Amino acid sequence: MIRILAIIAALLFAAPAFAIDAPVLDSAVASPSAIATTRAALINNAYGISTGKLPTTQPTVTQGVSDPWGGSLGVSLLRVDQYASTLGHGQTNVGFVYYPTAWNGNYISFSPGHIETCNWPSASSGYQLKQALVALLTAGYAVFTTNMPNSAPGVDNCGDTGVHVTLFQTYGDSAMQLFYDPIVQAMNYWDAHGGRGYYGMTGLSGGGWTTNSIAAVDPRVLVSVSIAGWLPGIVFNGTSPTGCGVGAPDGEQQAVDYFTIAGYLDEAMMGATGAGRAYVQILNVNDNCCFGPAQFTTCATQYGESWYQYTNAYFRQMQSWGVPNSFNLVWDYVAIQHQISSFAAALAVTTFNTYLHAPPTGVGVLAAH
Repeated sequence: MIRILAIIAALLFAAPAFAIDAPVLDSAVASPSAIATTRAALINNAYGISTGKLPTTQPTVTQGVSDPWGGSLGVSLLRVDQYASTLGHGQTNVGFVYYPTAWNGNYISFSPGHIETCNWPSASSGYQLKQALVALLTAGYAVFTTNMPNSAPGVDNCGDTGVHVTLFQTYGDSAMQLFYDPIVQAMNYWDAHGGRGYYGMTGLSGGGWTTNSIAAVDPRVLVSVSIAGWLPGIVFNGTSPTGCGVGAPDGEQQAVDYFTIAGYLDEAMMGATGAGRAYVQILNVNDNCCFGPAQFTTCATQYGESWYQYTNAYFRQMQSWGVPNSFNLVWDYVAIQHQISSFAAALAVTTFNTYLHAPPTGVGVLAAH
C-alpha cells in the first residue's frame, strides 16, 4: 500500500532535542520588524547594495514564441512568451511563460534545479518536470519555467553545479542575485502588466532551494511549494563547508556570510509568515540524490537522530516560533527517486488552488486587471 504521510504537530516521535544549527531569528527576536530587517539584509548582501530593496528591472518579453515542447504537452495553450533577463556580472537568463487557454489569471514560477541544460525537454525524464508542468497548466495556471544560472550568455548549462561554485568564487555573495533576479524581474513585469501582485512558486531540488530563498526576500511569493530542495544544517552547518549527507556542494548553498544573516529555517519562516501566505516543503522518502533518509547516514551520527526524528524536530521548531507561520512539511512516499511525483504535483496544485484565489491583505501591491 502506498503511504502518504503528512507531518503534523501531533506526531508521536520521541525525537531528541532540536539538533540542528540554531536559527538567527529565534523565538526571542522573531517579529515582523525583525523579519523586515533581515529581509533587507539578505537583499543587501545578495546585490552588494544598502537600500534593502529588490530591483525594479523587468525582463525583455517576446510574446507568441514557438512552444519549446513542440506541442507535446497535450495542453491547449493560449501562447508561449519568452522572458530574457539581463542580470548582474554580465549574465543573462532566458525562460518561458506558458499560458493555458483556460487561464485562471494566476502566475506560478517553476524552477527545475540543477538539470545542467537550459532546454527543459532535454532534461532527464525521471525528474518528471513535464508531468508537473502539465498538471499546473491543466489547473489553469500560467507557468514561468525559469532556469538556474548558467556560466555565460548562450551556453546551455543552466543549473551546472560547477558553474555555481565558480560564480561564488568569482563574485562572492553577490552571485546570489543571479538566482533571484529572473523570478524577481518576472514578477516586476507581471505587476506592471495586469498581475495581481501576489504569485506562486515551486521547484525541484535546486529549484526547491530557490523557492525557499525567493519567498524569504520577496513577499509577493504568496504560496510556496519546495520539493526535495533543502534541509537545515546538512549542506551548510556553520562549521563544515560541506556538511554531511551530500556530495559536491553547490556554491549557492555555501555562501557563509549570506546564511549567517539568515539560515534555512529563518528563510522558511520568512517565506511562511505574512497575510495569506502558505508554505509547503515536500521531502522524498525514497530520494536517490538529496535530502532523504538514504543520504542521512553520516548526518544521523552527527546529529544523534534519524532523518524522521530530525525533520520532525525542525517542523516542531517552526511551529513553536515566536511569530505565527504557515509552514508545513510533507514526507512523500510516492516519489521513487529525486523527482516531482504525481502526489507532489497534485499537492502543489491543491495548495495553489487553496491560497491563490483572492487578494490577500497587506501583501504586495495589486495591479489593475
